[in-house]
Amino acid sequence: MLEDFKSWKAGRLLDWMRSRFQRAGNTYSATVAGNTTIFTIEPENIRAIFSERFNDFDTGWLRRRAFAPSIGDVLITADGPRWHQQRAMLRPAFKKQQFSDFAFYERDIEFLIRTIPIDGSTVDLAPLFQTHALTLASRLLFDEPLATLNPEFASSSARFIEAFNSVNKGNQRRFRLGRFLPLMPRDGSYEVGCKVIHEYGDIFVQKALAYRHSLRVDRMSGDEEMKDRYVFLQELAKEIEDPLELRNHLLGMLLVGSETTASLLTGCLSILSSRPHIWAKLHKEAVGLGVPTGESVKLFTTLNHVINE
Repeated sequence: MLEDFKSWKAGRLLDWMRSRFQRAGNTYSATVAGNTTIFTIEPENIRAIFSERFNDFDTGWLRRRAFAPSIGDVLITADGPRWHQQRAMLRPAFKKQQFSDFAFYERDIEFLIRTIPIDGSTVDLAPLFQTHALTLASRLLFDEPLATLNPEFASSSARFIEAFNSVNKGNQRRFRLGRFLPLMPRDGSYEVGCKVIHEYGDIFVQKALAYRHSLRVDRMSGDEEMKDRYVFLQELAKEIEDPLELRNHLLGMLLVGSETTASLLTGCLSILSSRPHIWAKLHKEAVGLGVPTGESVKLFTTLNHVINE
């Protein structure tokens, strides 16, 4: 447990985990923080857990308890029938056609590119990707640039970004403590961070509930019109009226949507930087196919292979 925390705080957790797999094999069990866990990188085991025997496994109470103060009981902490119910309710957010409007994201991508030095100097891309991913997730979830690299909005969202990152680290720390979490001293920064992200979430929840009310009025007057673009929170407000549940879903999706994208971008660029021949192939493919669209991106064979890998 001590080595686990040391490597996590030093930002070397993945290296440390890889060394353990190298010593113990692709699948092993270990007791960490009083909880026995099976660790695996065996493809067949992963396929069974996430696909073939999905119902035989669950998220477990450790994650639910660790994440509860920040996002409550949502999709990423749910199990069993509740997971299936929430997954069905959130399914529209995962439809591929919602992500096909590339022009919608172009402005934020341009700001990301402008922040990267072109003089050959060293730059840490991880925090830039994290902020960029948070921007994209916020635009998709509630149609507003909650966090952005654009200076026009940066000052108003800096407090949220700081709190969001603090809460995310706090959730990880709480999870890693496992059964010893009740012995953890009160974390004032975590509590403050939760309060900040809740306050920001409530702002957008109230807007979504106002949208729900406007739809009800429009239906009564016969003036209802279909929106051209899907906005996750507005659609969710059609199904859920409880502000707390709406906020929990919003923050949970924001956490998942931003962290996974940022990790993917960081990992891909880290690997590509040491494989110039693959980078050159990607560049040639992109130039040949031109500006991507929802349909043409399927033809980016090399890019899709890199992302899948």
